[in-house]
Amino acid sequence: MLTTFAVICFPDGRLPSRGWRWVAAVVLVVTVACASLSAIWPVEYASAGVVSDHPFNAGTPAGVTSAWAGIAHPAYIGFQVLWVVAVAVRWRSSDGRVRRQLAWMLAAAAVSVTALVLGLAIWGTPGPGLISATLLQRTGRPRADGARPLERRNQ
Repeated sequence: MLTTFAVICFPDGRLPSRGWRWVAAVVLVVTVACASLSAIWPVEYASAGVVSDHPFNAGTPAGVTSAWAGIAHPAYIGFQVLWVVAVAVRWRSSDGRVRRQLAWMLAAAAVSVTALVLGLAIWGTPGPGLISATLLQRTGRPRADGARPLERRNQ
């Protein structure tokens, strides 16, 4: 969620205008709420693939799960929409130098999205597909570089 601040404040570290202060305040409040829930309870551990135990609580109460789903999930979508709006606002009000910087950021984002889509479409993983296929292969087949995955020693 802090990525939102990085995108909104890109490239000069400042908000696009004074009108964005309330947006920054809302992002901060939602981020603190989500971070607090995640620190106290193991929200979405199973869906994220986390296998370690939570340090404070073994389970998540239904009310916390509902609060998480009501706050975090809409926030993910809202923050990503905010990224697009912030970049568009910055683009419209900037000169050629800032537009070039924004173009490089957009190109990097496009590469990242392409890797994600390829990973989902080809390898069935939300991780970057090219990296997953070569470095994180979970089967016993050789990797693309010819190395074999590490085998468990205590079998």
